[in-house]
Amino acid sequence: MPILSKKQVLEYSEMSKSDWHNTYSEMCINYDIYDMQCRERILIEVHRIFNSVEMRFWLTGGSLLGAVRNSDFIAWDDDVDFDTLLEDFSSIKFILKEKMMNAGFVVRFTDDKNFPKFSFYKEGQKIALGALKKDGAWRIRPAYQYPDKMFQLNETIMFKGLNFNVPTPKEEFLEHVYGKNWMEPIKALNDIEFYNIKSLRGNRLKLLIKKTLFKIRRFFL
Repeated sequence: MPILSKKQVLEYSEMSKSDWHNTYSEMCINYDIYDMQCRERILIEVHRIFNSVEMRFWLTGGSLLGAVRNSDFIAWDDDVDFDTLLEDFSSIKFILKEKMMNAGFVVRFTDDKNFPKFSFYKEGQKIALGALKKDGAWRIRPAYQYPDKMFQLNETIMFKGLNFNVPTPKEEFLEHVYGKNWMEPIKALNDIEFYNIKSLRGNRLKLLIKKTLFKIRRFFL
């Protein structure tokens, strides 16, 4: 994916959701092969920019799983996952958007009061930053939930030569998200196969049935 001009960055960042999905999302992401050297370079750049604003952020999702289990990115993972807290996100969202666009990232911003989210794109790489809303003992997004207590302690890991905050304890967090067998790599047909049902929000029975059906389908392929 070629480096975009400032005009292109602005155009893609501000275009409608339908236009975005019909054009740039197809052009900038290859779902079969990911350039991991490029991803590492982009990660370094994002780490620097995130640290330049007053925002706490945590490496989460498949990126944390790969960092802990493999000391590397997961080869088939399509993005780098970060989460922050809603109360931090609200105060820095516009300055972060400006900094990322100035660095050549296309910035797709879901400006939702309860669940805002950034998706950043550059050179075929995607960086996801979600804001976690406090809901009792949980930190929630529309699709998943994490124990709030895991974001109250200061544990860090070194990944790709960089220091990242991680939910604490990280092994318990990964078990919460991916289940007891999180150390076992799974290349699945659908994202729901990866996840521990307890970490997902929604109708638990429907989610369990869906997960079981995908497992059965994979067994016969």
